[in-house]
Amino acid sequence: MLLLASYVFYGFWNPPLVVLLWISTVVDWTAGNKLAVEQNLRKRKLWLLLSLVVNLGFLAFFKYRDFLLDNFTAVANTYGYGYQTQPLDILLPMGISFYTFQTMSYTIDMYNQKTERAKTFLDFALYVTFFPQLVAGPIVRAKELVTQFYEEKKATANQFIWGLFLLTLGLFQKVVMADTLMADTSDTVFGAKEALNFWDAWAGTLAFSGQIFFDFAGYSTCAIGIAMMLGILLPHNFMYPYGANGFSDFWKRWHISLSTWLRDY
Repeated sequence: MLLLASYVFYGFWNPPLVVLLWISTVVDWTAGNKLAVEQNLRKRKLWLLLSLVVNLGFLAFFKYRDFLLDNFTAVANTYGYGYQTQPLDILLPMGISFYTFQTMSYTIDMYNQKTERAKTFLDFALYVTFFPQLVAGPIVRAKELVTQFYEEKKATANQFIWGLFLLTLGLFQKVVMADTLMADTSDTVFGAKEALNFWDAWAGTLAFSGQIFFDFAGYSTCAIGIAMMLGILLPHNFMYPYGANGFSDFWKRWHISLSTWLRDY
């Protein structure tokens, strides 16, 4: 049921893009199974390479295509080719960075023999597409999430109450704080066509800082809360980042699952 809910959740936005989820899921499930039994180092590298090429290829094409195309055009014109391109105007799949990083971590961990392969295809598919954190994280490692799917889950009363509280808190952060109280101020200041005075400039800076925090942290809090209401535990993703005492400490507190993913992989 959870797997079906995940595909319905994603498909409501744009049904054809569910195909990308399927391709990533099938490729990495197959690569993971091969890496679990293959002993030949060259073949193991080829299976890992297949996973990386497919996943990073999708990510580069859908998310960075115009950036790469613009830079290619600029370089070509530097040498006098007069090359002109038009934006491809292709829809960006929702959450592609997050589910790409998540499914890649599985095959990389399988290659490095740091995790066990998922018991069934359905368990792995649910790991890739688990709907509460599919769009914006937290990014969860296979050994933290797949193992929770092996047994039927039922939230305790305490888990359900805390999950409902976190869901309510996350919605307040996202809808009230980020989209209502902070957005208008930051949009007005950063969209100003004239020079700003000291106080207005700082008001816009602080409003934008609050907006991006409540936007990201609000979604993560919702995801953790919904998962907890289903009896599934997700890791914390924000730990008072603006209370950090330096840049290094900040990245240990801000979008923790993403910063640790970049550190480890």
